[in-house]
Amino acid sequence: LASLGAARVVPVPLVARPALTAVFDLGPVAARLGAWEREGRPLAHYGKYHGQFHFLGRLRRPIAIVGDGNVEQWLAANPTGKIVAHQSVVPDRAKPEYVVRFRGKFVSLWDATQVRSDLDLVKPDP
Repeated sequence: LASLGAARVVPVPLVARPALTAVFDLGPVAARLGAWEREGRPLAHYGKYHGQFHFLGRLRRPIAIVGDGNVEQWLAANPTGKIVAHQSVVPDRAKPEYVVRFRGKFVSLWDATQVRSDLDLVKPDP
């Protein structure tokens, strides 16, 4: 009787793993950021950054934190940079270089030239 209970519980993680991996895996985003850092591109994160990309992407330098007050200055100083944004909806008027669903939102990677022409691309939803 005890083994029947275990037999019902054990398959749950095996069945749920693909769905959970798709929603909670930041590995591909971090790998892309790591490749850009190795190319020498400056990286920024719009809004609070919790360090979730550093280990996975093997990043060696800090990611700049930008927001409404300093994003324009960062863009002017880093024309070849990339910006990470977390949004509920990805703007449809431009296409990010990379986008992935994460915890009910989207993590999108934007090129500095795109953001320079439209700062609202990286702003979080109101």
